[in-house]
Amino acid sequence: MNNNLNLNYYSIIKNTIIIIITGLILNFSSILFAPIYIKSLGEINYGILLTVSTVSIIITTIIAFNNTALFTRFHSIIFNKEKYKSFVFTFAIFQLIIITLFLLINFITNGFIFNLIFINIKFEPFLKYSLLIGVFNSLQSIPLGIFLAKQKIWLYRILPIMSFILNYIYIYFKIYNVKGEILDALNGQLFVSVIIAIFSLTIIIYHSRFNFKRTFLIIGLKFTLPLVLYTIFALLTDLLIKQRVEATIGVIELGRYGLLSLISTIPLILFTSFNTIYLPSIYNLSSRAAIKTSFLEYSELGTHLVQLIIFLIATNFVIVTNFFNNALFNNTAHEWLFYILLYGNNFFGIIWIHLSNEMVFNRNTSTYFSVTLISFFSTLLFSYFLISKYGIIGVAITSVLSNFVIALVAYLLVKKKILIGINYNKILKISITYLFLFIIYYITLLLFNGFYKFILQIFFTLLVIIYFTYHTKYFIKNFL
Repeated sequence: MNNNLNLNYYSIIKNTIIIIITGLILNFSSILFAPIYIKSLGEINYGILLTVSTVSIIITTIIAFNNTALFTRFHSIIFNKEKYKSFVFTFAIFQLIIITLFLLINFITNGFIFNLIFINIKFEPFLKYSLLIGVFNSLQSIPLGIFLAKQKIWLYRILPIMSFILNYIYIYFKIYNVKGEILDALNGQLFVSVIIAIFSLTIIIYHSRFNFKRTFLIIGLKFTLPLVLYTIFALLTDLLIKQRVEATIGVIELGRYGLLSLISTIPLILFTSFNTIYLPSIYNLSSRAAIKTSFLEYSELGTHLVQLIIFLIATNFVIVTNFFNNALFNNTAHEWLFYILLYGNNFFGIIWIHLSNEMVFNRNTSTYFSVTLISFFSTLLFSYFLISKYGIIGVAITSVLSNFVIALVAYLLVKKKILIGINYNKILKISITYLFLFIIYYITLLLFNGFYKFILQIFFTLLVIIYFTYHTKYFIKNFL
């Protein structure tokens, strides 16, 4: 590794640990709460609750306009403090306008779009909570972008941590202790989102200068609009799959798919946390040559990290099923669903993250729009034919094929422009090697029982950890 890159490795390690630990808690609070919800509300209501949460995330994404990425990237460009405050105020006003219009349209039409999409889950009384929770949660995006840009990681996490704690208190006393209903759970989420919104507005006002700049709005939207469109269509793609599951397989299977899909994203969520801390450090490097070298090494390290985590999760799948007392994973199809989601989505997901890093660094986000449209319509096609024919396995295949299309289209578009020149062939080789080791492990496991399985698991885990350590030793030395 080039030691002249001037990266603060101690700070990167410290901030990454904070992001990962809090990220695990925050992103998987729904997994932690799942046994309580399932026991108290039942599997059907849990499936409804999961859908409401998914829709609220989509709404948050639409309204937030990817403010976190926007403020992180432009913090190193707008050096003047007062101008940056005007930048914050401009996008805060823009977001409030979007919120007002969004609420008016949906309540005037009584959730026409929501009722059009879903068959069994309607706007009244359920999906209106998605609208309100999503709107209030979107106000976090500006404070989060400000704190992340300034590398104030604890402040960056303070609002999500507050949300988690308040949700946990509400669930424990209102749902678990008194066996509350699904509307009680939704009212709790809405109450928490309102409190967080009030804190968010207070932070925004503190960091604003009351000066609306149309030029800032235009510049910012040119950067962030393609990112927003991609994120919205990515979430809509996931929603489309969920809608097909609900319509053709049922709400109970929707809950199972939602939780399995969430668990399968652990590796990419952890890497995204690392990405969040590492990228601002790369942006601030002095020369393009140093940036390119750092990106190349970082892409290899990131791939090794993701694949190691995938292997550890895959080999401990039994522990996960025991945690839920087999409530959601009760046949071989669910096991295969999990493995396909885990390896398929992460395999292509890591490539997509590296490609998006190249595009964001060069502020060349227009490519996102092409990727967005192609991936959405391909998912529409896959879901129509595969889910109704192959059931829950068709869901997994649809999800993986969608991610494959995203990675392939993005690669072909980015390759033409040669932005940084990350070695994607090497990334593929790394990923295939880890997958090959898991396949050997899985086949070997079928041949043995009892204590021998335990020994095999330890052996292959140690083998993969040694492989990981050997190929990332250059990075580990720099950190040590």
